[in-house]
Amino acid sequence: MTHLTIISGEASGSRHNLEKAPLTIGRSRECQIQLRDPMVSRRHARVYFASGQYWVEDLGSRNSTLVNGQKIANAQALHSGDRLEIGETTLVFESEVSSSTQSEVVEPRSPAEGLEETVFEDSVGPLWFLEQPFEANSLEILYRIASILNAGLGLPHLVRDSLGAIRSFFKANTACFFLTEQLAPLIQPTLVLSDEPSPPVSQRVVLFSLRSRRAVCVRDTRAELPPTDVVNQTGAATGRSLMCAPLIHSEKVFGAILVDHLQPNYFDHRSLASFTAIAHLIGGAGAQAQRIERLEAEVRMAQGGPASTEALTGVSPAIAKLHRQITEAAHAEEPVLIVGEYGSGKHEAAQAVHQNSPRQAGPLVWFHVLATEEADLASVLFGVSQGDANGVDQPGSGRVEAAHGGTLVIEEIGALPRQLQKELLAFLRTLKFQRVGAQRQYFSDARLIVTTSQPLEEAVLAGRFDPDLFAAIGVLTIVVPPLRDRGDDVVELAKRLVQELAPRVGRRKISLSAPVIQAFQVYRWPGNIRELRSVIERMVARARGDELVIPDLPGEILEQVHRIVPPTELEKTTDGGSVPRTP
Repeated sequence: MTHLTIISGEASGSRHNLEKAPLTIGRSRECQIQLRDPMVSRRHARVYFASGQYWVEDLGSRNSTLVNGQKIANAQALHSGDRLEIGETTLVFESEVSSSTQSEVVEPRSPAEGLEETVFEDSVGPLWFLEQPFEANSLEILYRIASILNAGLGLPHLVRDSLGAIRSFFKANTACFFLTEQLAPLIQPTLVLSDEPSPPVSQRVVLFSLRSRRAVCVRDTRAELPPTDVVNQTGAATGRSLMCAPLIHSEKVFGAILVDHLQPNYFDHRSLASFTAIAHLIGGAGAQAQRIERLEAEVRMAQGGPASTEALTGVSPAIAKLHRQITEAAHAEEPVLIVGEYGSGKHEAAQAVHQNSPRQAGPLVWFHVLATEEADLASVLFGVSQGDANGVDQPGSGRVEAAHGGTLVIEEIGALPRQLQKELLAFLRTLKFQRVGAQRQYFSDARLIVTTSQPLEEAVLAGRFDPDLFAAIGVLTIVVPPLRDRGDDVVELAKRLVQELAPRVGRRKISLSAPVIQAFQVYRWPGNIRELRSVIERMVARARGDELVIPDLPGEILEQVHRIVPPTELEKTTDGGSVPRTP
C-alpha cells in the first residue's frame, strides 16, 4: 500500500491512498487533495506513477514544492519517508514499491496526460538572441514592437497590436498569445490571430517552452513531433513550421507567444533570434501593463467614485448612439455586454448604466479578470469559506456577494477560465453560487455587467468561451466607439484635457496649434481616450510656451502622421485648412 499522510497544516492526520493514478495537490476544487492555503497555487503539485515508481513534480507554482527541505525544479523520484512541503502543509510519502536508494531527477512530465517527452533540437535560452547578428528587417520589427510597447497602452491592446505585428512580419498563418501563471492540463491561448477558424496549437511545444523557459523552433512538425500531436492531425500532406517563446519578467514566466507557418522549414535560427528578442521586449512591457491593470482595478475598488467623463462626452453620431444604448440598458435588469477597444471607455459606460438604473443606491463592485492572479480568480469572485473549530461556516465573501442589491462589473470576461465560466452561468440562472470550500449555496441579487476588448464570437468558435454564457450575457449589448470613429470629438476632448492639465504644471492656459490639431485628427489613436490623456499629459509637461506644437508630439504619433501627411504640409496647416482623413 502506498499513501500520502498529512502530518502538519490543514487536515493534519488525514491519509490519501495512491493507486498508480495521478494525484494533484492545490487550492482548486478539482484537485484530489485540496488545500485552502493562500500560499498554495490553484494546481500546485502532482504525484504520479511511472517507470515502476512514484514521482512528484511542481506544476509551476508560485511558492515552489519542497522535498525533504529542497525546492524541486524537475520531477523527482519519491522514496518511502520523503517529506513534501506545500505551503503550510507537510505530507509524508510511504510506499512499499521498491526504488533505487538514490534520488533521481528527470525532465518534468507534462501535466497533460499522454504527452511523451520531446527533445527539440532548436531550443534556446531567453537571452540567446544577444549573441546573434541581426539583419535590417529584424531591427525594423524590433522598432515596431518597441513603438507599440512604449505607446502607454493597456495589456489587451498591447497584446493585440504586438501579435498583429509579429504575425505580419513572420508571414505566419497563426499567431497566439498565452497569458498563464499556472500550468494547467490544457493551456488555452488568450488571443489567436489566424486564417483558420480553429487552428491547431501544439500543447507539447507550449508546455515545453513554459516549463523549460526556452524558446523553441520546430522546423518540421512531421519530423520533430509525434503523429499524435494535434498539428500533425490536420490531414495536410506536409508538416508545419512553428516557433514558441516564453514571456519572462523578473525571473517569472507569465505567458508565451507562438507563431506557425503552413510550410515546413520556413523558420530557422535567424527567425528564432528575432522571435526571442521580441519575446524579451514583450515580457517586460506586458508584465508592467499587467501590474498597471491590477493597480487601476484596486483603485477602482477602493474609491468607487465617479469615472472620468471623456468617454461619454461629445456630439458625434457615434457618441449619441452610445448614450441611447446606455439609457436602454439602465432601465432593464438583464445582463449587459459592453464591447470596445482598450481605453475607449467601457469602464465609464458600465458606471453610467449603474448610476442611471434603479440599482444606483446599491453597491457597484468591480472585478477585473486580467488584474487578478489566476490562482485567486475563484476565491476573489465567489469568496472562500473556512469552517471554525465547531464546524461553523465563517464568512469570506467575494465580489458576487458584495454586489448584492447592486451591480457587479466583470472586466475582460473573455479571459475567465472555462470552469469559472460555467459557475458564472449557473449563478446567472439561479442567483445562487458556492464559495470555494463551502458545502452550501449562497444567494446574491446582483445585476451583471461584463466588458470585453476581444471579440467573444471568435472565442466561442475557438472553444475558449462557453456559448451558453455568451448567449446569457449578450441580451443587451453596448458598443463603445473607438476614438477614431468619433469625428471632431477628439479635438474638443484634447482641448478639455489641456485646460484640465495645464494648471498642474503651473500654466494658466495652454492652447493647441493648428498642426497639432491636424495631427490629432489624422492619428488613429489605438489606445483611444486613455492614450489621448497620456499624450496630452506628456505634451503639457514638455511644453516650452503657451502653445503645444509639433515638436511636443510623441514619436509614435509623428511616425504614423508623417506616413499620411508630409511634414512640410503639416506645418502649413491653418485653423481653416482641410484635414485628410485616414482610411
